[in-house]
Amino acid sequence: MLFSSHAGRIARTSMARFAGTRALFALAALTLPRVVPAQSHDSAASSTASRFRCMDTAATITPARLDAKHLIYVEQETVVAQTDGRILVAGSPVFVWRENDFDLHEMLKVDSLFGMVIDSTSTTVRAIPSPLPGRSLDGMRAAALPDGWWLVTFAEVDPRQMPKHPIVKQMWAGETDGTRWRELRTLPVLGDSLNSMQMSNLAWRDGRARLAVQYPREGWTYGAMYSLDDGVWSARTENLRLTNYIAFSLSPTHDLMAVVRPSEDGPPDINSLYLFAKRAEDSVWTRKSWIVVGGEHPVQEPMFSGDSVRVLSWRRTSDDGAHWDAWFATVDARGDSVGRITNVGPGAIEVAVASSGAQHVWAIHDRGRPTATLRVVEGDGSPTLASRTAATDYAGLIGVALTRNRVIVVASRPSSDLRAPDVISVIHTHAWRCP
Repeated sequence: MLFSSHAGRIARTSMARFAGTRALFALAALTLPRVVPAQSHDSAASSTASRFRCMDTAATITPARLDAKHLIYVEQETVVAQTDGRILVAGSPVFVWRENDFDLHEMLKVDSLFGMVIDSTSTTVRAIPSPLPGRSLDGMRAAALPDGWWLVTFAEVDPRQMPKHPIVKQMWAGETDGTRWRELRTLPVLGDSLNSMQMSNLAWRDGRARLAVQYPREGWTYGAMYSLDDGVWSARTENLRLTNYIAFSLSPTHDLMAVVRPSEDGPPDINSLYLFAKRAEDSVWTRKSWIVVGGEHPVQEPMFSGDSVRVLSWRRTSDDGAHWDAWFATVDARGDSVGRITNVGPGAIEVAVASSGAQHVWAIHDRGRPTATLRVVEGDGSPTLASRTAATDYAGLIGVALTRNRVIVVASRPSSDLRAPDVISVIHTHAWRCP
């Protein structure tokens, strides 16, 4: 049994996929033996306003450009920074637009590209070549390696029209520095309907990695649970019952897992948030905390960030799903302690978080208003937060990276001008003053 007791995205669609490619997440949760004491929405704390200590509030906004004639759009499924300032952005689809002699932009065939690298020393981005040119890839996930490369997992798929998700033909893992590939290998495909749009993050630490891919079976949600230990990938199938979302974080001794699912052992609700943990070498997860009792205000999209001060963030609706807030709580390395739940901000249609040391930055995109807004929030794990909100013309997903001397928000900008590209990636940059 995968889980033991312990005593003690509604579908979201990116702008490009909504325009004809695919929907992002439509998820379904675990059964556990009994209720444990929980922190509810009513007991959560509001944040305390503060001045920005590390981030410059002025932003520089530039289109993602390969060169003077070519613009690029990358679906930001994964945005991961390296310590030298480079940022990997990968996902599907990728569009490249070439400006012709008549100032018009034409889209080029792009099945040979995997994403882009944003470099701190260049005004242009660098295209990442596909490890499997000509094949349809999806579900990109990445984690930074200490030698400057990235560990990447992805699915080779048969594309399908919305609302059906792509059919996974093969799971893959490999490593890239943004130009070259190494250690490319296949992973076991467990089940006949793995969903490339229902994946956890890829977590890596000290040579071990964790990834979960969900799929339906006999009315339940199953998970293909992938593990990398001592240089060897393995996979096992687990019945996750009605699980909607999974997120991983790894400490020196423990694996941590956030799970969103309806309660099956307490008051009926839609989606609650639970924390599980296990020692790195174990296979059975122990429930540590029922962090949020969902009730009629469901939780979506848990995400871990940080290490010295680890935060678990999530979205939660305050009504019938029309309005969403972003929240966070700190979690220790063993999952034994969960800090006070703190409100990061409203308008959380899209949320991304990045960390460096004890500092964290949230990017909150409210694209549901007549005028969309981007809120950038700085914090150190305490309820004291600094926040800046500005109107924007961004659409779709967002990603954020925090590295060396800057904060990068990767966004999507559509166009209604027939002469301009339909959608491009935008690099939204703030200077960062802290180590």
